[in-house]
Amino acid sequence: MKNEFKYSLIALVVLTSVLLTESNLHSGSDKFMPMIRREMKAHSPKTLKLEGRIMKSIASATRKMIIEPPLVTAIMSNESAYKQHAYSPKKARGLMQLVKLGAKQAEWETGRSYFDPVKCTNGKTIGWKLNKWKVYNIENNIHGGVGLLEWLAKKYPMYYEDGTIDEKNLSVVIELYNVGWGNYHYHGIRNAKYVRNVMNTYRRHKKSFYYTYGTYEGFKKYCKNTYKRK
Repeated sequence: MKNEFKYSLIALVVLTSVLLTESNLHSGSDKFMPMIRREMKAHSPKTLKLEGRIMKSIASATRKMIIEPPLVTAIMSNESAYKQHAYSPKKARGLMQLVKLGAKQAEWETGRSYFDPVKCTNGKTIGWKLNKWKVYNIENNIHGGVGLLEWLAKKYPMYYEDGTIDEKNLSVVIELYNVGWGNYHYHGIRNAKYVRNVMNTYRRHKKSFYYTYGTYEGFKKYCKNTYKRK
């Protein structure tokens, strides 16, 4: 009798959680996307179409759940302000601001192509040249940035065994993403202000993300239903 009551209670909790998530998605309680839109300043149909491609790409790139979607949006917000063709003096490109070395690592991690072969007159490949248009592509750029973050997370695991965040390692991953592996480890370059800004954005995004969608699957379903024509 006790077991039956226990299982009934668990089923009720799960059902309530699902219903609350569905209610948030359909009752105007979506706090995540309005916040992202404000950051994107999405007022034109073109920008809203861009939003659809960005969100679907984030849902696809984070399917392993090594990297959370709100961490991707937090980094994107601080790196490029959601500008597809953002370009920095350090030759970082796109939404996730991939540099040449980062793109090479991302290529290994994701299997996507970011480089074109450089051939001599006899047709022999003598090197590889970064294809900037492949890097600026929304899907490639986001998958590449997430792939790079996943590689860094393998070096500095961001979760304890109980699933809670190791904020120290998370901070290192964020800083490495911004300054680069070599600059961080061999030249002692740090960017505390960047880490602080990303962490603050991440906490804000994460809170509204899980309030709105409940789980990654809820976010995936939202993207599938909302952006099917974009």
